Amino acid sequence: MTDVSVIIPTYQCERYISLAIDSVLAQTFKNYEIIIIDDGSTDNTQMVLKKYSMMKNIKIFQQSNQGPSAARNCGIKMSSGEFIAFLDADDVWLPKKLEIQITFLRNNPLVDMVYCNAYIFKENFTWKKTHFNFSPPASGKVLNQLFLLNFIPLLTVVIRHSILNTVGLFDETFIASEDYDLWLRICQTTIIAFINEPLAKYRVSSGQASKQRIKMVENEIKVKEKAFGNAPELLKLPKSSLDQGYYNLLIRIAKLCLQNNLYQESRQYLDKYFLQRGTTLRYLAVRALLPFPSAINKVMLSFWDLIKIQPDFEKWDS
Repeated sequence: MTDVSVIIPTYQCERYISLAIDSVLAQTFKNYEIIIIDDGSTDNTQMVLKKYSMMKNIKIFQQSNQGPSAARNCGIKMSSGEFIAFLDADDVWLPKKLEIQITFLRNNPLVDMVYCNAYIFKENFTWKKTHFNFSPPASGKVLNQLFLLNFIPLLTVVIRHSILNTVGLFDETFIASEDYDLWLRICQTTIIAFINEPLAKYRVSSGQASKQRIKMVENEIKVKEKAFGNAPELLKLPKSSLDQGYYNLLIRIAKLCLQNNLYQESRQYLDKYFLQRGTTLRYLAVRALLPFPSAINKVMLSFWDLIKIQPDFEKWDS
């Protein structure tokens, strides 16, 4: 039986996919299968993958473009491993990642999910700080902490295949934050563990357009609202925690909408914030900008640290 199935979705990633696959092939732990799902690429991805097609422990599937959630779900359904590990096509692992994490799970049968630290890199530059210099990790029953901020990088996770029978697969209705949704569901039912060692390298992109960031925040809000439905006890968290974990996201997306001349959408998010949270300085500050043109809003918002929400990967894209 295969110990671990490594799921690698890819879309238009001909430039990096070989590095990702080769980082798995270089693992000191050898009882694995690699399942690659090409999610409708139109570049030379298939040409790059051709050299791997004859390897017995690599399975390659193609599907029409359906998004990363559907691609990962396809890989999981085709997998046979006792454990599942995730790697995106532009990220890489360090050689001992699987050995360390599988050994940990073998020695800790009550833990269903383990994750680790990761270096952050951009082309030929690697930051001295790692992922957890920016978002602190947690172990055990971490639902409340995880609700505040997603501190679990997808490429660092290994889970028991059996836990997916309990919580389900990735939610394909999300176009972003689908991993966050899955981690929240897993953390409602089990304990997780953190290995404080960087065993992977997360690639930072060259930046996101404002409208892409709106979609990212929009999906994170939907994930949080789904979590409220699955775990109503989250609504009983202190107001300061709910601010950090949910309400401030409504302010953040209202700001982004303003910067993109989406005044009606900004007003809708502000109204939603007011109905749920009431009047705050953050709310009043953004609401006051609604009558102004976008150019003025951009200048004013850039100086208002008061309504800056939380650190995220955008600050690494400079």
